[in-house]
Amino acid sequence: MKAMILVLVMVSFAGAEIRNLSWHKDKFNSSNGMFLKYDKVEHFIWMGTTTMVCEHYFPKKGWKYAIVIGLANEVKDSIMPWEKYGEIGGEGFSSKDMLANIGGVVAGHYLNKLIKKLF
Repeated sequence: MKAMILVLVMVSFAGAEIRNLSWHKDKFNSSNGMFLKYDKVEHFIWMGTTTMVCEHYFPKKGWKYAIVIGLANEVKDSIMPWEKYGEIGGEGFSSKDMLANIGGVVAGHYLNKLIKKLF
């Protein structure tokens, strides 16, 4: 939460326009992923993998770092429009992307626990 507030304060001082992708325009089956067909599946897998890597290096706080990474990505999408920045830009902050991110974090966390139990 502190990281999100800090980023939003920095953005407001930078004078950047903050864009929000409305809930109704953002579709769960959005097919504008960069590597996979479906964007939300891409977010889920990316954050699950990120969580597993973060928990490897930071066993007690890795999942928190993964959430901050996902949030930072959405904030980046909200201040860097794709029309101006191309592939690295975004359509705006997406609540549904954040849901997919959080789902990926939870899945990665529990998958990590399962792997540690088995091996």
